[in-house]
Amino acid sequence: MVLVVLCAPLIRCADSPFGPESTFRGHYAYGFEQNDFYRCGADFSQRWWVTGDLSAVHAFIAAQHPAQPRVYVRWMGRLSREGAEGLERQIRVTEILEVRESQASDCD
Repeated sequence: MVLVVLCAPLIRCADSPFGPESTFRGHYAYGFEQNDFYRCGADFSQRWWVTGDLSAVHAFIAAQHPAQPRVYVRWMGRLSREGAEGLERQIRVTEILEVRESQASDCD
């Protein structure tokens, strides 16, 4: 009985389409047909579709840079294990830690 109780959470985690929660930092671009996260340290062509409650980030973009909707973010989230039907991977944001204007030195 104890074995079943201990294994049950592991089975649910393995079946989840998203990995464990981690901290991510990089640039977020938002606009018409664009909701992309570019992680620091990754190839710039690698982008992830973003889900979760981003209302604070969108409010910052609307107030600061409506014509240039790209900002630096640091957030907690869970990355999808793979893309769905040929789409890029997704990051599900669980907590926004920082949002500010992008700078050239953000990912140094």
